[in-house]
Amino acid sequence: QPFIWVEDGKSPIYHLSWQVELFTRGIVSGSDLPSHRWKIFVDAHSGEILEKIDLAASATISGYVTGMVKDEPYGEEEERGLQHVKVQVSGVGNTFTDANGWYSIEIGNQSRTVTVELLGQYINCENSNGSDAAISRTAIPGSTENFHFEDVNSLPGERDTYYHGNFVHDLAVSIDESFTGADYIMPANVNIGPEDPYWPCNAYWDGYTINMFSEGGGCAGTEEMADVVYHEYGHGLQQFIYDPYSPPYSSGMGEGCSDFWSMSITSSPCLGNGFFGPGTCLRDGNNTRQYPAPECGGSVHCLGEITMGSLWKMRENFITSLGYDVAKAHSDTLFFFAQVARPTTVPDFLMEILLVDDDDGYLVNGTPNYGDICGAFEAHNVICPFDDIGIEHMPLDNTTNYTTPYLVEAAIASVYGEITSVNLNYSLDYDYIATEMEQSGDLYLGEIPAQPAGTIVDYYIHATDSEGNEVFSPENAPQETYLFLVGEEQDFMIPFADDFEEELDWTAGLPGDDATTGIWIRGEPNGTSVGGVVVQPDEDHTPDGTQAFVTGNAPFTGNNAGEDDVDDGRTTLLSPVWDLSYVSNPVLSYWRWYSNDVGDNPGSDVWEVEVSSDGEYWVALEYTSQSSGAWIQKQFKLSKFVDVSGDVQARFVASDEGGGSLVEAAVDDVVILAVVAFNGVYGDVNGDGVVAVEDIILVIDFILGRIEFTQLQRIAADLDGDNDVDIMDIIRIVNIILGNNGGISGWDVLLNDSYNY
Repeated sequence: QPFIWVEDGKSPIYHLSWQVELFTRGIVSGSDLPSHRWKIFVDAHSGEILEKIDLAASATISGYVTGMVKDEPYGEEEERGLQHVKVQVSGVGNTFTDANGWYSIEIGNQSRTVTVELLGQYINCENSNGSDAAISRTAIPGSTENFHFEDVNSLPGERDTYYHGNFVHDLAVSIDESFTGADYIMPANVNIGPEDPYWPCNAYWDGYTINMFSEGGGCAGTEEMADVVYHEYGHGLQQFIYDPYSPPYSSGMGEGCSDFWSMSITSSPCLGNGFFGPGTCLRDGNNTRQYPAPECGGSVHCLGEITMGSLWKMRENFITSLGYDVAKAHSDTLFFFAQVARPTTVPDFLMEILLVDDDDGYLVNGTPNYGDICGAFEAHNVICPFDDIGIEHMPLDNTTNYTTPYLVEAAIASVYGEITSVNLNYSLDYDYIATEMEQSGDLYLGEIPAQPAGTIVDYYIHATDSEGNEVFSPENAPQETYLFLVGEEQDFMIPFADDFEEELDWTAGLPGDDATTGIWIRGEPNGTSVGGVVVQPDEDHTPDGTQAFVTGNAPFTGNNAGEDDVDDGRTTLLSPVWDLSYVSNPVLSYWRWYSNDVGDNPGSDVWEVEVSSDGEYWVALEYTSQSSGAWIQKQFKLSKFVDVSGDVQARFVASDEGGGSLVEAAVDDVVILAVVAFNGVYGDVNGDGVVAVEDIILVIDFILGRIEFTQLQRIAADLDGDNDVDIMDIIRIVNIILGNNGGISGWDVLLNDSYNY
């Protein structure tokens, strides 16, 4: 458009001109602006450009602060945005980069000096043996100024420590947005050398600062190890969480929790990746350290393996159950907020994790992820609590004490209330006698009166609290009870005993079983393990024996747990049929091994033992997902579960139906003990009501192997109660015929006409 352009001077000169506007992109000499909007005045007569004005005038500079960063000392570096870096502009002030390393700041209309260091809102990397990394240059308004830290202007340890220190800070804040304990400029000393007495192969938190060492002594520089940075920063986070109280130290929780920060971020159980060279680890989350670990001798790093291992297994269990993203977030949440309650022991830490996981304020019904949590901690012998009110009790063993009462001890506690009653209930036959247990310190004590040899005692404990909660021990009492025998085996009738040294009509595998490997077989166990955790035993239970029933057998003993374990279904071991019609109070006793706590889905599969009196209707004796990790004895009074007036069978079932666990089971030393229900005449082997010569002839034929006896005939003939029919019994029968009742000395005839031996 036409325009009158006025030339400045002592007297103005007027030019008829054209005003032209022109928009261009590109860099013009003397300007770093990426785009331009020109206003140009052109003389209407000569075409001379009288004046040009660039209307694109910006007062902002922006860009990225980046650095070459790696995650492990021998890993590949990559360019990453550096978080929270302080961008200093002369004469203007400061701004900070965001999580991606981006910044933007208004600087006015003149050039400024811009300086960046590895210094930010939360980390200040300080080179202990050299100048701190810094970049400084002049920036003009509207320009894009990127700052890049690499080897020419910084140390790898400076960049790695700065980046990863900020990363773990931001993770903590993302878990709890109200957490401000680490919101200060934390000094991060790097490139520490021999001047520090702890150098080399080390790093530490000193209560305010993380201190990262340079390479030396056969170890990589911890300043270049992301997981070690996370670990040391994690000590600080725990200190701030516990403030004003001291964080846990002697229990090893401090080290274990710091390890978990690292493992969670890297998604690896390897702590100190590359510490002693490529592929090496300083500690491993897949360890088997067992609480309370006296072998550690108080070493906190050793004790810390319990915490780190439990947390890592919990996280792995969650991944299986919940999927990776949900599992990672939830494990981090439980881990962080459980510390807010400031537990100082691993069992207390476990309780706080369950409280955080709980969704209804009532632990008696468990928590949404109770199995995953408890399975992980119990793999390290940190036992999970079950209820608001709980009972811990060590069951009484079989005894030969016939003179003094049997002391029953139990630790009983209520989470929210006070204990109001505790009763010990015991039975010598079918009826229970209740007696109150008295408190003594942290324990409750009760007594069962002394009993003669040949007595079967079962008992359970029942407690209530002021909140109306009640609990039984065992959990399913009175259907399931504790049981012990008074006397030795010869004090009882033994209708059946099998140590599996010989084949006695057991059935391995039933129609409907679908396991593809790990089928029950009788043989000498070949022990297997994984990561130091024993999966299948390498010996049977019988002291002088070699044979047991096992779920498959690996070709050799060793770290080969996946060889012939139970896979893809269930496998069943069925007992012979037992005629128990002639005995009273039969007890099934067996030793078993069960393992399901390692593999891809630990603790998810179930061990089952069932009993039946008709072969069709089966009642559970055991139904558990708890690994034993050892041979353990189980005893059950069968009359509490089935009708024992006739034929009885048991079956043992191991299954792999929970996603690829390593499942192994074994059974040995199956015995039925009982009180004999015999109402006949002792010595009357043929059952005609008279002890006579015909009975002696039958006994002789039996001893010589000419005939077989029924169980009742064996009872009638075994007059000396040694569980064997022999010449001594013939002598006693002769004495009865002759009227010498000394032949039955040593008999214990009970009031119910039962015969104990």
